[in-house]
This record gives sequence, C-alpha cells and structure tokens, in this order.
Amino acid sequence: MNLVKSKVVLLPCREYNEEKIYMLLKQGLDFLGGVETLIPKDAKILLKPNLLKKAEVEKAVITHPAVVGAFARILRESGYEHIVLADSCGHGTTQSVIHGTGMDTYLEKYQIPAVDYSEGVKTAYPQGVQAKEFILPKELLEQDCVISLSKMKTHALERITGAVKNSYGFVYGFHKAKGHTQYPSADSFARMLIDLNKCVAPKLYVMDGIVAMEGNGPGSGDPVSMNVLLMSTDPVALDSVFSRLVYLKPEMVPTNYHGEKIGLGTWKEEEITLLTPDGEIPMAEAVKKYGNPAFNVDRTEVRKNI
Repeated sequence: MNLVKSKVVLLPCREYNEEKIYMLLKQGLDFLGGVETLIPKDAKILLKPNLLKKAEVEKAVITHPAVVGAFARILRESGYEHIVLADSCGHGTTQSVIHGTGMDTYLEKYQIPAVDYSEGVKTAYPQGVQAKEFILPKELLEQDCVISLSKMKTHALERITGAVKNSYGFVYGFHKAKGHTQYPSADSFARMLIDLNKCVAPKLYVMDGIVAMEGNGPGSGDPVSMNVLLMSTDPVALDSVFSRLVYLKPEMVPTNYHGEKIGLGTWKEEEITLLTPDGEIPMAEAVKKYGNPAFNVDRTEVRKNI
C-alpha cells in the first residue's frame, strides 16, 4: 500500500512585503492543489490569526498583518464572498487587538469584518481522547470552514506554539484560562489541543515565520528572523518542520507527539513531502539551508508523558 504523505510547503521570504507574500502564498496554494480544491466557493470562511494580545507588530506576538492581508486578497480574487476574521484573544477583543496594527487597514481594503465573539456554545465532541466537549464561539460555529494563520513562536508549556496551538483561540473567552487549570500538564493540554483541532477541523494551516519569536514565548520572547512561510493541511507535519528548523526534535513537542498518536497528522520525516518554489527538498537540506541552530527554545530531554 502506498503511503499518502503529508505535504508541507516552505516558502523562503525575508521581508513583510505584501506583494511578495501574496505571490508566494499563491504558489504555495498551487502546490497543495489550489484554493478551490480546499475550500468550496460558497463557503463561509473564518480567518483565524494569532492575536494573543495588543502588541507592536515588530515584537512578533501576533501574525503579521501583511500575511493576513495577502491571504485575504487571494480569497477575494478567487471569488470567495463570505469571509470574517476572529480570534479568542488572550487579552482584549479581536477588534481592539488589531486596531492600529495595519491588519485593520487590510481588512477594510478587502471588506472583511473583524468579529468579536459574543457567546460561547457548549459543543459535544464525544470521540475526544482528552476533551469530550468544548465551549466554542457562536460566531465560529456559524462558519463553514476555518483557515488558521499562525505565528512561529516558542511556548513555555509546549516548547513551541504553531499550527496546532493556534487553534486554542477557538475556545470561547474565559474558558481558555480555565483550560490551563483543567489540563495542567504539557501532555494533557496537548491532547486537548489535538481533540480541538479534530473537532473544528481547519481546512488549511499557514504559518508566519518571516520573523518568529524565540525565548520566553508566546507573549514576552524576542523577535528573530527565520525568513520562512509554511503551509500545510496537516498541522502536525507543519509544526514538525518548524521544530526541525529550530533544531528541536519534533517528537519532543507534546502536540507533535500526541498529534501523531491520536491521528491528527504526522511528525515523521519519511511521511512528509517538503516542497519549495524550487521543487521538493530533503528535510536535512531544508534544515541546513533555512534552519537556525541558535534559536532559543527549550531542548531539554523529553518530559515524562502522562
């Protein structure tokens, strides 16, 4: 039986130039079969950036507005009509966090409303391994599909926060803070995140790693150039490429480890096809060419899985 590999697209990009990002993301979407194969034309779409808190764009706390704007432009030019943007922010609302960042300007330009979540809805997920239900925003549940626009950052509990962890912004309001108490260990929290990704099932994961965050992430680390955009329909494969680029064994990341075990995706090199504008590239070559061995991330031995 032929194994169907997970595709991850790696797009080298050194600056936040909307035109350049737009061209690269279009190319990346073509590698994944084109936006129309991923999302039905009449779908109601929710764009979900990482909007942790109000912060200067240069601090690499939130997904860069130029990445969000370029993706919004692609959707509009491809004829998608029903698009909103929202996140359950760590501090503040969607509108307050994006105000003055330039993201609000892009959304205005492409006529995409930024939505503040108003109500949590108890949503059963009986097949969950760790979590059997979630409190999800009413406005999220009204959409047909989600596109995750994450930021490449470190994370105190999970080592990194990327595609899988970005989905935590689907949990409504104060229930996010409650989740850290409910799932206190790195492993229980990771398993909950896997269940959440399977429950909401974003159609596509895009990662802004042009400037990433190292050190004390996800909110107080330091900006560092990684000069890449990553895209995949498999969030575990995407995060495992991020892990390798920062010289962190992917299986040491709880969301990768449990994501593979529970069946969300794969972190295994032999099960991933890595694509660049110059064609397919071996993982080792990509790490050599685009990786950063000095990236400040927790590489201590694997914690005990519980």
